[in-house]
Amino acid sequence: MRRYQINLLQKKEASFISRIVYFSLHYLRYVVVLTQIVVIFVFFYRFKVDQEILDLKDSIDQKEEIIKVTLPLIEEAQAIDNKTNQIKQILKKQNQFITNLDYIFSIFPAKAVLANFEISSSVIKLTGSTNDLETVKLFFEKLKRDRKFKRVIIDQISKSGFGFEFSIVISV
Repeated sequence: MRRYQINLLQKKEASFISRIVYFSLHYLRYVVVLTQIVVIFVFFYRFKVDQEILDLKDSIDQKEEIIKVTLPLIEEAQAIDNKTNQIKQILKKQNQFITNLDYIFSIFPAKAVLANFEISSSVIKLTGSTNDLETVKLFFEKLKRDRKFKRVIIDQISKSGFGFEFSIVISV
């Protein structure tokens, strides 16, 4: 047979203070433990973030040092590049000038004698003499017809004791 306990007395109502004490002893300890766990996680997360910040600062410092070290090399390379470009331009002008002179000398008439040859940056002046004025005319017309120069002008033609003296100005 079973025994049952029957309590016919009324239960006492717990006072407000005893309820707070009961709550604090039973449930607040869980809240405190959870709060401590969160604080520990935040603490370790803060360490991780601080370490990442330090690593980034070190990385930036290293890159700044690399830039400081390579800056003179970059400036020197730019200076060399500028000089190389200037040299290319000068060589291009020289090659153009040589091409122009070769062209003028290749078509210069054989019946004429070149007495003076003046060169400046944009003008070539030829002075010579010939017995046949037609050779000067053909030479002048060939220079005009080929259009390799901006302007071709017969500056002067005069008769002398040896034939005709002429002067042609060519604008490059």
